[in-house]
Amino acid sequence: MPKLSLIVPIYNVAPWLCRCLDSLLAQSVEEIEIIAVNDGSTDESPRILEEYKDAHPGRLQVFHKENGGLSDARNFGLARATGEYVAFVDSDDTLHPDFARLTLEKMEAEGLDLLLTDFYFTSAEGTATPASALLYKEGGQRPLLTAAPMAWLRVYKRSLLPTEPFCKGLYYEDLDMTPRALLSAEKAGYLPLPLYYYYQRPGSIMKETAFSQKWLDIFTVLKRLREHFENVGASETAHAELEFLHIEHLLRSAALRFAPFKEGRKQLPGLIQTVEAHFPGWKQNPYFATVSPFFRLVVFCAAHRLAPLLRILAKLKG
Repeated sequence: MPKLSLIVPIYNVAPWLCRCLDSLLAQSVEEIEIIAVNDGSTDESPRILEEYKDAHPGRLQVFHKENGGLSDARNFGLARATGEYVAFVDSDDTLHPDFARLTLEKMEAEGLDLLLTDFYFTSAEGTATPASALLYKEGGQRPLLTAAPMAWLRVYKRSLLPTEPFCKGLYYEDLDMTPRALLSAEKAGYLPLPLYYYYQRPGSIMKETAFSQKWLDIFTVLKRLREHFENVGASETAHAELEFLHIEHLLRSAALRFAPFKEGRKQLPGLIQTVEAHFPGWKQNPYFATVSPFFRLVVFCAAHRLAPLLRILAKLKG
């Protein structure tokens, strides 16, 4: 049985797919399996996958399925994983050669169910800027709930995850899944090393040119999280963390995403209304007290519905 399953959902990423696969095949330990899920690609991705499978027999498993979206492809790959641990890799990103070795060593040495790592922002020009996944690095496991929510920043014990951890058809699927996984973990840890190379290619979210109704799923996701925290008895013990998730993802991220668009600006009042309805004391949140001046300025503008200033800040952020 492999120690680690690397699950790669793939959809029309032919220009970047080879470098992703090369980085997985170059891992410094052999106890891994690579599960590549072609989610109905219409470009050269299927051909590339078959060529790599033939060139590396036994090392790369390739599956082809109808398009069902990112969540569906990840769930499909997870259902076929056999490793004790699993990690999700986006198909335009790459891994440090020692990603598997270093994460497995720490997880096994400390008996972890979940491990968070840092990452690099990489660009088409070849620059790589290290970034921390954690906002707040003291206080044990609970602050991990406030970390960047991307699923690819974590390695999971496979037994920790339900059969289909990602909700099909739901935008912000990582924010929906990662806090749930952490709340299920008996022991989680943090490895302050950038081992994942995230490539922000043209067409990323901050470069969107039209408002999408799917962005409104943020309200659904946060409602689902409030209900889940309540169901597992974490609403009180992790109140500050849940509160901060609302501040960050409504008053910062959603505000910046919505502000450039007329349809989005109509939603701005709902952001602060949602936060104040569920967290009336949000301004005293201990995590919010640690954020950057830019973060605080965005939140101030969102809370006071200052749409023109938010549009300027969104351009600066983009």
